[in-house]
Amino acid sequence: MDENLYQEIPSIDKLYQDFSGTRLMSEVLLSILREEVGFIRQKILNHEIATSKVGRQLHENIHNRINTEKFGHIKKVVNGTGILLHTGLGRAPFSIDFFDDLKEKASGYFNLEFDLNTGKRGERLDLVRKSLRLLSTAENSVVVNNNAAALILILNTLASGKEVLVSRGELIEIGGSFRLPDVIEKSGAVIKEIGTTNRTHLKDYEKAISANTGAILVVHTSNYKIEGFTKTPESGDIIQLGHKHRIPVILDQGSGDFDTGETYIVPFIKKGFDLVCFSGDKLLGGPQSGIILGKNEWIEKVHSNPFYRAFRCDKFTLLALDWTLRKLINGQSNEIYKNRLLIRSLKELESLASEILKNLKPEIIEYYGVEVTKTSVEAGSGSLPGKKIDSMALVFKKTDAEKLRTSFRTCNVPVIGYISNGCFYIDFKAIAESEAKVLKEQMTQVLV
Repeated sequence: MDENLYQEIPSIDKLYQDFSGTRLMSEVLLSILREEVGFIRQKILNHEIATSKVGRQLHENIHNRINTEKFGHIKKVVNGTGILLHTGLGRAPFSIDFFDDLKEKASGYFNLEFDLNTGKRGERLDLVRKSLRLLSTAENSVVVNNNAAALILILNTLASGKEVLVSRGELIEIGGSFRLPDVIEKSGAVIKEIGTTNRTHLKDYEKAISANTGAILVVHTSNYKIEGFTKTPESGDIIQLGHKHRIPVILDQGSGDFDTGETYIVPFIKKGFDLVCFSGDKLLGGPQSGIILGKNEWIEKVHSNPFYRAFRCDKFTLLALDWTLRKLINGQSNEIYKNRLLIRSLKELESLASEILKNLKPEIIEYYGVEVTKTSVEAGSGSLPGKKIDSMALVFKKTDAEKLRTSFRTCNVPVIGYISNGCFYIDFKAIAESEAKVLKEQMTQVLV
């Protein structure tokens, strides 16, 4: 039986003739044909093809693969998980207003590293430095491609080969098994753990200081909270201790505790941290970036580190960050997409969910057991640990939840929901009103 199936596989030459009108480069097309034939052969070997429809399935697979390569692997999706900063779906989203601005400035050329006043080469960070100073009150800033890069750059500059004092309770692990101790190690600094997991005293920092201490690092734990019998020194006391011994004190604010556009950075700058770093997307709702704020003497050293060149942002990141900072400066934080989604009321979400539900035929609603229900979601990406955000969702109670999730995930515009207690949910916290039409179309396609 399996040998007969192998015989149904057309030759590469025959397949090349069948798909020669696709406009793909000939080398690319041949690679696709060989790969897809290999996949079919493997399926036959694994007894995963039960019928003699090999030729038809192969042609369908090749056709789908060609379309994917022609139109790209990146697809617009509807985020029905309720998680605003969903790492898998691109974290902080951007509004159409941003892309209007981007289209105007990014098409062609712009003054990325060109000083329009002097006519000479400029510094790309000058595009955002003044805005960051106005918003944070920090003396100076450096922006790199993410917060992990920011921390590596800081520690490599200030403490390479020296000890960095960190409380044990702050040695965090974030998504993807990404651990802070590994980042510190790669920076060239040496971790010196102090205190215990739940209790660290100021005297622990003081006892640990030596001639080989390069910096004191304070870490916002972001994705968890330790409660109960706990103790952490006031940051002002840690700063005072560090400065007494002429040791720089660094704050890794990470994803912070975002709200409707507040940066939560000004208080830390005023407390006297020498350097503060955080995520530009998680905290501000802008592009993925690592923002370093602080005192001139330290910022200048960080900027002159050769690693900065490797970690610096590209032009699109700076354009997006500039747009985000201008919205904050102009008091238009609600125009930042993440904030716009965050502040919507339950009434607005219920209205949107009900509108979608009304678009379904009564027999469909009955068959799938669809209802509008109140939910609780998380911010995502380690932000607002332990805090639940009220939301509204459509819940499908009378169906195979896994099958329905797959159907929505593989439709023309993928709709990404989640399963809870055996039911499939499409949550509306991260779905904009402008996506209602698309969602209706996909529901019509899936719910038949």
